[in-house]
Amino acid sequence: LAMYLWGQKALLGDHCMKPAAPQTNYWVPVAMVTAMVLFLVGGAMEFNGFDIRGMIPNWAYVTAAILTAIWLVYAYAAKPEKSNLTHVEKQRIAVIFIMVFFAIFFWTAFEQAGSSLTLFAERETNRNLSLFGWSFLVPAGWFQSLNPLFIVLLAPFFSGMWIKLAETKREPSSPVKFAIALGLLAVGFVVMIAAAAAYQQNGPVSMLWLVGAYLFHTLGELCLSPVGLSLVTKLAPLQFGSLMMGVYFLSSVAAGLLGGQLAGNYDTINHMKFYMIPTATGLGAALLLLLITPKLRKWMHGIH
Repeated sequence: LAMYLWGQKALLGDHCMKPAAPQTNYWVPVAMVTAMVLFLVGGAMEFNGFDIRGMIPNWAYVTAAILTAIWLVYAYAAKPEKSNLTHVEKQRIAVIFIMVFFAIFFWTAFEQAGSSLTLFAERETNRNLSLFGWSFLVPAGWFQSLNPLFIVLLAPFFSGMWIKLAETKREPSSPVKFAIALGLLAVGFVVMIAAAAAYQQNGPVSMLWLVGAYLFHTLGELCLSPVGLSLVTKLAPLQFGSLMMGVYFLSSVAAGLLGGQLAGNYDTINHMKFYMIPTATGLGAALLLLLITPKLRKWMHGIH
């Protein structure tokens, strides 16, 4: 907060500091208050044993959240007298929503780290370390440290790589980086398919299989996560900057629900076939994104 207050003048100047016009449309605050009341009432009913979540499917929550975000953005943009959004800004906002859609595929698979991949570490991985007569059983939860470790080690390399590629005008566009991320994620799950096959043939497998999978997943994350955040700040009009950042994080909301649904079937599906699911969805999403990248770049209007 201190950094934001210190830097807001340099970041925003005089933009967004005062309302452009008096507020005459009260649908937005009314809708937000209504949503808050419904949330509080629903929470109270759940607390008292009434199973509301069992009555409403998870996809309904995600759909409602995304539709609400779209409506909030275009509540004023739909009518020229209520908004100063240009045609270019509207197309850039559309790109943000499209990138949110593809980010869902990435995070749904990526978040298997805390569920199905940890179960694989616990049940199907040889976690015994022996060195000079000293033996230690690595806790399954420790594998969660691999991703942040790889981020710390590799982030400087990626930062320098993008800068050097930009200097030579060879830096891929943000949609292409998303596609690369999805492809690297799929490669990580190909490693897990091989690991599951090795387990079915010979029993508990080496920890290096999981290390390799987490390495590829982290490489993908470094191509998508910081890139996506940066892209939103560049594409979003200033007056919708914070809202669009919230829209971007809707991908994590949807991915949390979908990833949980996928991981919930871990014990009912052959594990080779289980890991084929995120592999196929990752590759499919990457190919589709590459196909529409020319259109997205056109709608981005100069934003790389």
